[in-house]
Amino acid sequence: KAAGVVTYKGRPLPEADVVFVPSDGGLPSIGRTDAEGRFNLTTSGRPGAPSGSFQVAITAVRQKRTVSPGEAASMTTAQIEANHEQLIPLKYNNLITSGLTASVAEDANANKFSFDLK
Repeated sequence: KAAGVVTYKGRPLPEADVVFVPSDGGLPSIGRTDAEGRFNLTTSGRPGAPSGSFQVAITAVRQKRTVSPGEAASMTTAQIEANHEQLIPLKYNNLITSGLTASVAEDANANKFSFDLK
């Protein structure tokens, strides 16, 4: 098991996507935060993450207005992007610029991660 919490400016960050990408290549592990900013990682649909070193990216966006599936299908990429509001600085969306890393241990009890974004 691999889990953790994401906060932004000291507050829980809900509905954020957390992506752990192995430094040596391989499948990413992903999780989505709940209302308290907590997430559980899964890899290929299975709970947890393999042991090793990871680069981490976190994205948190919100639709400015609700869009029906029919409208979404006809929207251009620019229109979709214009309807999204970034909830955290863009640097966290990218593995290189986020500056976030994690080490997943063989011992599942040791795999509690905390990311406090500024």
